[in-house]
Amino acid sequence: MVVGLGTRLMGDDAIGLALLDHLREQFDLTGDVLTLDGEAWTTHLTPLVRSARRVIILAALDLKERPGTLIVLEGPAVLAHFTEHPTAPWCAVCESLDEEQLHGPVPLELVAIGVQPGPVALGLELSPSARAALEAAATLVSERLGAWGLPCEPHLSHA
Repeated sequence: MVVGLGTRLMGDDAIGLALLDHLREQFDLTGDVLTLDGEAWTTHLTPLVRSARRVIILAALDLKERPGTLIVLEGPAVLAHFTEHPTAPWCAVCESLDEEQLHGPVPLELVAIGVQPGPVALGLELSPSARAALEAAATLVSERLGAWGLPCEPHLSHA
């Protein structure tokens, strides 16, 4: 499962959603890869995340790096990061996973792939540094899916 998070109206906060859009446009995802737009997290997404064996979360990840830096967090570091840096979509995801930790199995593998955001302010456009990082971030997602045995190849027209 691949979940894009962010807010499209807040500039670089939309990195996860833009990355999800890029993946859908540029790559052939197998039927085994469920992609979800988590901008407006609703309760119907919670059971899907809880039941997934592997989850990749796409988002703006603010680790105080240079804007446009690719960032990968794995396992407990994902929940730790979003506990320390709460935003509305992340809180919903973390609550889903934290509750699942208390009441049953969590995904076998949890990964966050994202980009250090630049400006997070009212606006529909990503910063140039965020836009420039989308292709490399998409490659990381593709490689991770491939490692999990879920082919994610570029569309023939984009290869």
